[in-house]
Amino acid sequence: MESPVISFTFDDFPRSALLNAGAILRERGLAGTYYASFGLIGKKAPTGEIFTREDLDELIRQKHELACHTFDHYDSWDTAPDEFEASILRNQRAISERLPGTGFRSLSYPISWPRPETKRRAATYYECARGGGQTFNSGTMDLNYLKAFFIEQSRDNFEAIRQTIKVRARRAGRAVTERRRIRCSILTFYYKIISLSAGYILCIQPEQLRYYLLRFAKG
Repeated sequence: MESPVISFTFDDFPRSALLNAGAILRERGLAGTYYASFGLIGKKAPTGEIFTREDLDELIRQKHELACHTFDHYDSWDTAPDEFEASILRNQRAISERLPGTGFRSLSYPISWPRPETKRRAATYYECARGGGQTFNSGTMDLNYLKAFFIEQSRDNFEAIRQTIKVRARRAGRAVTERRRIRCSILTFYYKIISLSAGYILCIQPEQLRYYLLRFAKG
């Protein structure tokens, strides 16, 4: 890869992540990755109202990526590998029923890091899988456990985010000159943003997302 990249992802796929944040990304010609648990469709969650069937059509229209978060939103460590794998398969069946011809290419591990056997099994279904870690991916990467930086944990401290990017560029021996989204099989950066209504501790607001995008564009 010639230049580092930043990719924006949304775990759980609350509706506001598409209706608010998705629209902001498309204003700038960008796309995000939405990790969906079809067992939660139409339900209420701590992150807000979860996506609906109609939202899937809008996501495809806006050319975002739809990815797997297991059907049941199982805890990746607390769930037995057999049941975790079964939940992956249930999610695959669900997307096939609702969006024929569409499939998942990547997975985000819900809630915690995966057991080794869970991670091994996930690798048989997806090109890559993403965890957390509050750091970046550099050098030799484990495509079955790509790192992520959860922006909402530093939503009031952009300098912490900027320093993370600068450190990555310094270690690579080159400036970060390009910010664009690519498929996760060659991912370097993976950011999670959830844009929700005020009051949720895990959220960032639309104006904050616009600010981040502006700062990233300026380097």
